[in-house]
Amino acid sequence: MAGVPSRVTGADVARAAGVSQATVSYVLSGNTRQSIPATTRKRILDAADRLGYVPHVSARALRTGQSSVVVLTLPVMSDSPTMSDMIESASAALGRQGFTLLTYVGGERPSAATLLASVAPAAVLALRPFPATELARFRGAGVRLVVPYAETTRDGGWADWIDWGPTAQLQVDHLISRGRRRIGFAASAEFGDAPVVRRRIATINHALEEHGLEPVSLRTMPSDPAAIIRALREWREDVPDLDGICAHTDSIAIGVLYAARELGLSVPDDIGVVGADDLPFSAMVVPALTTVRPNNLALGENIATAVVNYLREDRTLEAGRNPITVSRPVSLVVRQSA
Repeated sequence: MAGVPSRVTGADVARAAGVSQATVSYVLSGNTRQSIPATTRKRILDAADRLGYVPHVSARALRTGQSSVVVLTLPVMSDSPTMSDMIESASAALGRQGFTLLTYVGGERPSAATLLASVAPAAVLALRPFPATELARFRGAGVRLVVPYAETTRDGGWADWIDWGPTAQLQVDHLISRGRRRIGFAASAEFGDAPVVRRRIATINHALEEHGLEPVSLRTMPSDPAAIIRALREWREDVPDLDGICAHTDSIAIGVLYAARELGLSVPDDIGVVGADDLPFSAMVVPALTTVRPNNLALGENIATAVVNYLREDRTLEAGRNPITVSRPVSLVVRQSA
């Protein structure tokens, strides 16, 4: 079509650098098994930069049988700074290793057909597992990594391949160290009985059992101000000795602080509260919220490292289990609420 510039090819770079197309291919693909003089390598890279050469990812995937695209699927684009940090860090870390992170937003998860119609991914990372029929499509298309892998895995979500246990461990350990003996978990209605909640409950209960304490008391907390006051009042009526709460998120924890104040409860004297996420406003509430701070930059790096290591081992999708697990570094931020 007139007026549409032609794509710069490897042949163009070869002509500009005065070398063969094969030599250009070796250099631009990062092939280290070929002995190419440093001066020749520099001449090729300079020519590619000058011409504005961009590798044709789809063509390279067809030629080599290898894709460099990693897809992260999200139901909605979160405005959480912690999620943004994780995505940006993972994207940058993957980029340094020659991979591209694409974020797909919309619905619970896209179908395999939807993804495969527009991109040839090497890996697909999701919040929820794909059904067996979808996994078969991915396998047939040569996708080498899908997590979480299947409905039959341990929890069936993020909690299957990202370790959320340390968050709950820091929360419960801190409350116990402050003398709390009847501990509850305030879950958000958004997550309910989600895998990540079950994993955190299991971690808390293990710690409580080690100290000879009763299992955690679980409540789902609403977001409406009047409703959360009512929920905390009923919780205290049902569990009169409740004196410590691990909250699913900082937002839930701040709702509990509000309800406690409206009910005439003193925090932390009557009840200690520990949040999770360390949102920017958590230090500004009264009392300032003790919380668990995730290092989502490190989480993003850890995700990228696990994905790249798996893909470079040239493994294929293995049935029945998640092929990677990733640690989520956290630290406790002690303030006035517990």
